[in-house]
Amino acid sequence: MGGGRKYMFPKNRTDVEYEIDEKARGTRLDGLNLIDIWKSFKPRHKHSHYIWNRTELLALDPNTVDYLLAHNNYQAQSAVPLRHETHGGEDVAVFAKGPMAHLLHGVHEQNYIPHVMAYAACIGANRDHCASVSSLGSSSPGSLLLPLALLPLGILF
Repeated sequence: MGGGRKYMFPKNRTDVEYEIDEKARGTRLDGLNLIDIWKSFKPRHKHSHYIWNRTELLALDPNTVDYLLAHNNYQAQSAVPLRHETHGGEDVAVFAKGPMAHLLHGVHEQNYIPHVMAYAACIGANRDHCASVSSLGSSSPGSLLLPLALLPLGILF
């Protein structure tokens, strides 16, 4: 689940949440409405429901829904929850060298970075790859990747 409703709707379809924002309108050039297609593939006598915000989720009666498609904005977990943000949302450069550096190439969505860092550092879920590396006598593959440089581009130039 995550943002990107505009990729599920036909070109220029108005978004229910951002009606006046032209950037949030549908972008599909094939004219398909993927939400309607998803709803049409349910078995007969089953009920599907599409929700896009917390209010709709809380108002939903689970006894009346067999299939649920939720399209909410994903928010990465925070290791240290803070009252205020510490990042303004500007572009950042991510540099990696060493084992698992191949996971950080090109451009990635911001929610990808914490997952890559956890995977490379062998913390959290998906640690199966760590056992084979640690048997080689080296430290975790993430020991070289964790000191990532997450610097605002303005500092670099």
